[in-house]
Amino acid sequence: MKRTGVLILAVLFLITALQVTAYADSISIYFEGGYVETEVAPVIKNDRTFVPIALIAHMLGAETEWIEGGARQVKITQGENTLSLFIDSTYMEYNGATLHSDVPPFIEQDRTMVPLRIISEYLGFDVNYNGLLRRVDINRHKTVFYRIENGRVDIYGKYSPTHDIMVRIEPCGTNKVPDFSAVYLIRNGGSDISRNLEDAVAIYKRNSDWHSPFIVNAKENAFSDNRFSFTGGNHGYNNNGSGAQTANRVFFWIEADGIAVDKGYGYCSKLVINWKNAVQGSNTKEPSGWGRAIMEESHTLTFDGYEFVSEVTLMPLEDIDIYRIYGFSAEIKNVWDNTVEYDYSIYKESKPGTESSEAAEKNCKAITCRRGSNALRISLDTDYGLGTREYLESGRHSAFAESYGKVYFDIVDGITIEAAKGEPLYYRGAYKFFYEG
Repeated sequence: MKRTGVLILAVLFLITALQVTAYADSISIYFEGGYVETEVAPVIKNDRTFVPIALIAHMLGAETEWIEGGARQVKITQGENTLSLFIDSTYMEYNGATLHSDVPPFIEQDRTMVPLRIISEYLGFDVNYNGLLRRVDINRHKTVFYRIENGRVDIYGKYSPTHDIMVRIEPCGTNKVPDFSAVYLIRNGGSDISRNLEDAVAIYKRNSDWHSPFIVNAKENAFSDNRFSFTGGNHGYNNNGSGAQTANRVFFWIEADGIAVDKGYGYCSKLVINWKNAVQGSNTKEPSGWGRAIMEESHTLTFDGYEFVSEVTLMPLEDIDIYRIYGFSAEIKNVWDNTVEYDYSIYKESKPGTESSEAAEKNCKAITCRRGSNALRISLDTDYGLGTREYLESGRHSAFAESYGKVYFDIVDGITIEAAKGEPLYYRGAYKFFYEG
């Protein structure tokens, strides 16, 4: 009888063990909706799902490093974020801060097994477990809220421990082409993005061209001898913000996580705003506004909750001469105008923000403007396209500020680009609004 009881207990133990193993083996992992193949089955321990560190690092776009020494430390790096774990210890370090997890990583069959949820969430991903389907879904954290109405898009993200930010893009100025038109700070100490503009303060509301106008001419069939006035951006026929249009919008569309949206609101991880403008030349513009467009500029502006990455393609519609392109600029008056800092990679140089100034070096890659705790950083990819400044004449400034309250890059100036019809030109950069507390 005793032997029978022992046998029954042994069988029950075996069945239980098999059930636990089957449960672990049957868990499926999905990343951004796609099934993830795993060589090693996820392990359930203390009601937590563990996976090999190599799997999760690859999935989340991170790198891993085993730190030699007695601490048995493994470091995970993703962009600016660093997460260190210690085998068989709940001690953790995240971007230099000391933390504790509820479960420790461990080594099994020569593989470092780490808690899937903890790693994913600290690297900015959301994790959801469906017990019925035994399915784990990992998705990028929704860092963006958007609202689209009447051709205007309001874009919301986190800004500081006490505030969120809303940046508005809409048709601006004489030409009614898309650009930044307003920046609001919204009081919010919570982790979710607030879209309540009743708690907001507008720190910027103006019409200006943050995306560059051009000095560009047709090689043939000119309407006038005018060769050196700006067109496009916020520049009308009178070479300022007045007069007839010198550019017009061809199209404008928005994608939220790859899905086209044209109205309404929602959350996403990545918002992409695309538009194309047709730009007249200095010598093909008309006071009536019916000048001839000789170049198209296509913009792709991507916001991930942290910065706006801007990619620009210029397409000549006929043979043209391009004399000047600033690329990216910003109006900073009374908002970010305490200091202007020019970044040359090897060193930085700070100047008063209310005075005219010039970058001392030809390779300026970023301009950071500050006032109080509010900061704006404009960057240029100096290894890509026109950003290399191949067409910037020696002795010309690579970036500058004007006392009337604007900062500019200068990427084409002094060396003419003779651009043939249908041969595209490219440049890219970024805008980042951030808090320095």
